[in-house]
This record gives sequence, C-alpha cells and structure tokens, in this order.
Amino acid sequence: MSRPEPLSAASASLSSLVARAADEFLERLDRGERPDVEAFASRYPEVADVLPQILPVLTMLQDFKPDASSRLANLVEAGDLGDFRLLREIGRGGMGIVYEAEQAALNRRVALKVLPVSPGLSSRQLARFQIEAQVAAVLNHPNIVPIYSVGCDRGVHFHAMRLIDGPSIAEVLRGERRLDPGGAGALRGGGAIGPRDAARMARQAADALEHAHSLGIVHRDIKPGNLLLDGSGNLWVSDFGLARLQGVSDLTVSGDMLGTLRYMSPEQAAGGRMLDPRTDVYALGVTLYEMLTGVPPFDAADRHELLRQITHDEPTPVRQRDSAVPRDLETIVQKAMAKDPAHRYASAADMAEDLGRFLEDRPILARRPTLTERVSRWSRRHHRSMVVGGAFLAVLSLALVGGMAVLWKARQGAQAALADARKARNWEREALAFTFTASDQITSRALSMMAATGQKLSQQEREFCRVALDYYKQIATRYREDAEMRRAAAAALHRIGFIGMLLGEPDADQAYARSIDLYSALLGKAPGDRELRSEFCTLLGDRVLLNRKNGNLARAVECLEMLLPIQEGLVREFPEAANYLVSLCYRQAELMQVMEETARRDAADSIRPVLSRNVELALGLDGGNARVWNNLAWVLGNHPSAAPQDIVIALRLARAAVSRAPEDGTVWNTLGVMSYRAGDLDGAVAALEKSMKYRDGGDPYDWLFLAMVKHQQGRHEDAMHWFGRVDPWMAGHPAMASNAEIGRFQAEARKLLRLEPITFQGAGPAFMGLPFLAP
Repeated sequence: MSRPEPLSAASASLSSLVARAADEFLERLDRGERPDVEAFASRYPEVADVLPQILPVLTMLQDFKPDASSRLANLVEAGDLGDFRLLREIGRGGMGIVYEAEQAALNRRVALKVLPVSPGLSSRQLARFQIEAQVAAVLNHPNIVPIYSVGCDRGVHFHAMRLIDGPSIAEVLRGERRLDPGGAGALRGGGAIGPRDAARMARQAADALEHAHSLGIVHRDIKPGNLLLDGSGNLWVSDFGLARLQGVSDLTVSGDMLGTLRYMSPEQAAGGRMLDPRTDVYALGVTLYEMLTGVPPFDAADRHELLRQITHDEPTPVRQRDSAVPRDLETIVQKAMAKDPAHRYASAADMAEDLGRFLEDRPILARRPTLTERVSRWSRRHHRSMVVGGAFLAVLSLALVGGMAVLWKARQGAQAALADARKARNWEREALAFTFTASDQITSRALSMMAATGQKLSQQEREFCRVALDYYKQIATRYREDAEMRRAAAAALHRIGFIGMLLGEPDADQAYARSIDLYSALLGKAPGDRELRSEFCTLLGDRVLLNRKNGNLARAVECLEMLLPIQEGLVREFPEAANYLVSLCYRQAELMQVMEETARRDAADSIRPVLSRNVELALGLDGGNARVWNNLAWVLGNHPSAAPQDIVIALRLARAAVSRAPEDGTVWNTLGVMSYRAGDLDGAVAALEKSMKYRDGGDPYDWLFLAMVKHQQGRHEDAMHWFGRVDPWMAGHPAMASNAEIGRFQAEARKLLRLEPITFQGAGPAFMGLPFLAP
C-alpha cells in the first residue's frame, strides 16, 4: 500500500503505541474487567482517534471466551478431563487455570493446567501453552516442575504437572501464607523473607535456570508467582509458557512485550528482541530484591512510568529499606539487576555460586560498583542530559511539541485552524493502516482456526463471521475507488471471499474475482513488489480451495495456472526463502491432484518429478518447520487418487517432520498413516502408538488406521477393538460429525473390514488449515 510521505516517519512509533495500548486493554479483559473504550483511549492521546476502532474488535474476540469457558465449566461440573478427575481449582492466570486432579490410571494427584480453546484464542497463546509442555519435557532438574503428559479433551487443551503442595513466593510476600525460618513447616510472617531463606531459595532458582540455559532455553517470565515452595521448603520453577529456545524463531511480532512488567529487564522493557540468559538473571535479581524487602524495586502504577523506571532509574538500595540485610547479599542483588546486561552475572551459574558463597559465609565474587562507575553508567543512559544541558533540552522539547502539534492538527481536518485536506486525508489513511492491520491480523487468526478444524461452524462462530463480513464490506466499499487505498480494498475483498466460503455464501467466488481484479491492477503498477505478489498467491490459493470444494475444477486449474508462475518467480528471486519454495510445493501438489481428478493423468505425471525435486530442495533449506512438512505430507498422501510416487514423497516429508518434532503426536500420526499407505505395517503400528502416547490416547485418526493395519496383519479382534472406539468418540464430539476426512477414513475402514457400508453426510473436502497456513 502506498504510504504518504509526510507521516511515514511517525508510523513506527504510532504503531508501537497502538500495540502497547491493545496489549494493556487485553490484559484488563483477561482480568475480567470491561473498560470503557472512550475512557481507555483517552489515556493514549496520541492515538485516541484510532483506538475506538480497534478495541471493540478485541472485546468482540474476548466475548468468544464464554463459549470456551462454558465448555470448560461443563467439564468441571462433570468432574473429568481426559484421564483426570478434577478436584478443585488451585490457581488461574493469563495462560490457563490450574486444578488439583487425580489421574485415574496411575492413582496419583497432579496439577492439571487447562487452556480453553475458542476462535477468540490467538494461535500464539495456544502455541505458548504447548511450548510450556515441550520445553518442560526436555528439562530434568530437581527444582523445575516436571510435566507428565499433555492432551486435549472436547476442545480443552491441558497438561498434567507434578503437584507442588505449597505456596508460591508471591503468596508468601502478600502475607497469604507463612514461611518457617528453617525453610520447612509453617510459614512466618508475610512481607519480607529472612535473608538466608531468601538466598537459599534464590540459589535453587538460579541452579534451575542454569540447567534450562544450558539447553538453550530462556524462561523470560521469572517472578514470585512462578516460584513455588513444597512442604519441605524447596523451591520449584514453573510456567515455561513464554520460554524461548535460543536460536529458534520466536512467537513474538514487532511491538510484543512478553513477561510481567515489574520483573522485566531493561532490554525487555525497551522492546528488545535479542534476549539471553542474563534476562532471567535480572528477573531473579528483582525477585530476590522483593523477597528481602517485601516491596518491588519499581512500583509505578502507570504502565509508561513503570517502563521508564525500569530502563532509566536505579532502585532504592536494599539496605536502605532494611538495614538487617547483609551487605554481600545486597551486592548480589545489585549485580543481578544491573541495567546493562554486560554488568550482570554472566550466567545463572555465577549468581548461584555467589549465593552459595554467601550461605557458606565465604567472600562473594561480585564487587560493589564505585561511585565513578555508577556516574558513568547513569551518564550513558542520560547522554542527552549530560551533553546538552537543561536549556537546550527545554528548546528541544518545545520543538518536538510543536512538531507533534502540526502532525495532529493535520488529523483534525476541517476543524483545524490550518486545515489542509491533503494532510487530513493522509491522516485517515494512516489511521486505516493501523486499524485495518490490527483488526485484520486478529480476525484472520480466528477465521484460520475455524477453517482448520474441518468442523461445522457454531452459531457464535457464524455471528462472528457476519460481524467481520460487515467490517470488510465497509472497507471494500469505501476504498475501492481510492487509488491510495486500493490495496486495503483488495485485501478486504479477499477476506469477504474467505468468510463467504466458511459460511457457504453463493457470492464468495465473486468477491474473490473482484479481489483478483484489484490485485492484478496493483501488480501491473508494481510488478516487483514482493509482499504484493505473496498476498496475490495466497488469494489465488484460497480461490482454488473454494472451487475444488464446489466442484468447479476448471476454475481451480485456471487459478493455479495463474498462481504458479508468480510463485516460481518468488522462488527464483529469493532462493534462500524456504517459505516460498514450500508454498510452491503445495500448489504443485494441488495442481497434480486436480489433474488426477479430471482424468488428465499425463499432466499429473509430468508434475510429479518436478514436485519431488522441489521437496528435496525445500527439505535441504534451513528453517524447516515440522508442521509445514506434516501438512504437505498429509495433502500428498491422503488424496483419494494418490499415486505410489506421491506416497514416497509424503513418507519422506513425514519422517522429516518427526525428526524436527519427535514429541508432537500429530506428526507421528501422519507418519503412521503414510507408513500404512506405503505398506509398512509394522512401521505404521509403531508410529500410531507414538501418536496416541503424545495425544492422550489418540482419536479416530489413529484408531481407524490401526484397525486397518491390524486387519491387514490378520489380527481381526484387534481391528474390531480399534474400530469400535470410533462411534462412541464421535457421539461425544458432535461437531466432528461433518468432518469429511474422518468420514472418508471410516468408510475406507468399513470396506476393508467388510462391515455394513455407511452413507457419510460430510461437508466436502476438509480445509486442513491450508488457506491461512500458506507458509
């Protein structure tokens, strides 16, 4: 989209403000508040005109949660979740609700953390919940809470952890629980914790963090609430939901601020992306400060002021708050909390070493910074103040205020004394860029989740689609003839087509066609625009999906023949970008399948060797994603007319997916299915058993193929056992009744087992997550 020059320099900072405001608004919604939109927007005067257009979208998405919450409430009332019997709620937070539960099969008490899933839940939240389990699975330390198993029952994701029957440090500091001076038994007064107890606990936390860091894992959310105490006074580190593997792509986007504000390091508070173990060292230092003093080092009520304090101010020294704290322990806190990561402990192990020295009454290694060093560090953080002096700062401030005044007067259009229609129009375009980007990203995530399930839309989901449809129609109508805003109109028409496809609207293809016309015109003026070409390919791919679903294969071929040359051009120009090559493989697979469906087998056969070469090239590029390979394997190997060569490629992809995500049950299921298709019955059984292990007993995707495998092996009773599990499961999951894939596999199994045929009333080919998955 063409960006007006006069405002483009301000765009980044304005976008950051919008993202920060949206983040705070969501936090308040998560706490159960319903803030007034206008009043909330007034707290961010620079973007006060923009926020009322974004915040209602966030509220609307949040309103989906009652559906999931009621689903969870029903499960709680029933008292079971998977293999677990829920006993009582023991805590809740932004990343889920924790229950004490009993695992029936093993007769043991566990802590069961659950995350209700609904279209209002962002894919990144779900990914972080899953990451917590994946990260904890590779950690093995006596001070890290282990996760026993993960699962999903009736749309509710959960994982079972060791039950730590004791308080969190946060509860102790709030005075809700008491701590015995010796570290075990009853708890002493709330507020500050005794220096030796605090040092002992901090040392255990540092040891646990060093273990995680040694495996490349940064926690990123160390705080009193995530440090638990058992009955013996031992400390346990929990909640790796925001953890990041060093060197692995993050789940954050520009503007994200992960973690709890009070315990953020200065680099986190400044929006830094290059976080390393010293980030956790800082947060542990903040936590130790609060344990020793009973108060946090920075406690401004205003979010912006708190971020400023973290990045610029020094905390009140520990001994000024409590002179009973030993000087060496204060020095350890100061070093851990240094603003500059280079001045902190280089590792959690170094911090643990000093805490051990303190506990053993040996000299610590850290030294207190000299006055000269403290002044030097302050001057680097306040360089402008040290150099230009107060008078120049006053002039500079007036200049900045004046510049901002000119900018925001442009926003006011005809009401401004210096009314300028062009500037007002530029502001409107900038505001649209903010609102459309924010709301489109959020809405697209919800739509993608609906499409990926292959289930019939619920009434609430259909209502959401209707609201989103009205929004996109307004954008398309208002800006289609505006040359500067035509790209937003084209994107809106794309979304209208996609929502129409979800709703089964007859005019969905017409919206796609209008979007294609606009994108074609845009590409005629900017044929080299990389993002524009990528958006156009996604649009064409979505239209292919719709027309395959509706049986209009001629139009699907037409779209693919338009798409493939553009995708091939992106691959040639950006050979290092694996996502373009993987997308090309998807589209070539689609074209090959459509050719098979239209009995043009010669054409399909001519595509196979090209596709095979491209798959090998894609697998050889860095950055391969297990789910991407898994989905491509599934598309290739489960097509009704898949040829033996397709199964060979699919098996190669499935093995690659398993090698990248060996504890992901979904990729094991795909490997099991592909092994069965390839005739490797023993390999299929092994993979499907792995799938059931990691997916809490599995589902029809496992059982139906196990039934077919066992039948092929001559084990007919086993085959009937697995087949017999399907109908009761389907009865308990009525939304899956329209899942076309399960219906097709069920029919395939019935035919093989020589059972009575069934008539499947499915909804056609499943979406399989492809529309917005496009890598």
